[in-house]
Amino acid sequence: MHRADFRGTFKLAGCVWILAATVASAADDPPTEAEVVRQALDRPITLEAAERPLSVFLDQLREVTRVTFVVDRPALLSVNAPDEAMPVSVSQKNVKARNILQMALDQYNLSYAIVRQTVIVTTPEQAIYRQIRQPVTLRHDQVSLRVVLRELARKTGTNIVLDPRLKKEGEFSISLELEEVPLEVAVQLAAELANLSAVQVGNVLFVTTLERAQRLNAGPSVLSPVTDDGPRDRGVVAPIGMGGVQAVPLPAIQQRAKPE
Repeated sequence: MHRADFRGTFKLAGCVWILAATVASAADDPPTEAEVVRQALDRPITLEAAERPLSVFLDQLREVTRVTFVVDRPALLSVNAPDEAMPVSVSQKNVKARNILQMALDQYNLSYAIVRQTVIVTTPEQAIYRQIRQPVTLRHDQVSLRVVLRELARKTGTNIVLDPRLKKEGEFSISLELEEVPLEVAVQLAAELANLSAVQVGNVLFVTTLERAQRLNAGPSVLSPVTDDGPRDRGVVAPIGMGGVQAVPLPAIQQRAKPE
């Protein structure tokens, strides 16, 4: 997986095929766990908290939204910010729950990631790491790349973008069976089977040609990725995703993509 991080808005010419879970699913498709959480966070609520510890504030938010919140204490401790020492003050009426949550987290430069049925409160770097490294399972036989990516986006609540210049490639049929593999690996393998590649741009997984992915990956990095061994120096790019795994040739998992 290539990775390229840029400050500001990532724009593409034409109509972007963004396959995030925020896109309405088909009427006959039941909502995924991540979509249920997103829908709950999109509902307007009223909440007041005056100098409450972060953990207590999240308990209040859980009671109102019925969403499970988990504090990533190791990540917070790594930046010397234990949640017990972080009082939160919020007073909002008829405001989306996600906006109230972000208002509180912005006070300490924190973020969150939706992983299945849980919202994990952590540092911005770890939020991206947890989002794209969450495990996924896929079982598809001769299904278009576009449909596979859309399913992954819906399952995980992650922004997955198929290059709008590659509409034909998006309709290529691929066969792929994966069991509990990291999301970024699943996206890269699906792209590989369609003779494409994937690059991480901030919190977006962008599927495009290998040439474009390499060009994006060569851009300046503005994040300090956190690996299992701790944060990297700013500007250092991991070859595959944010885990710092060394790039290796991908084995032939399935038959190469064929146009439908």
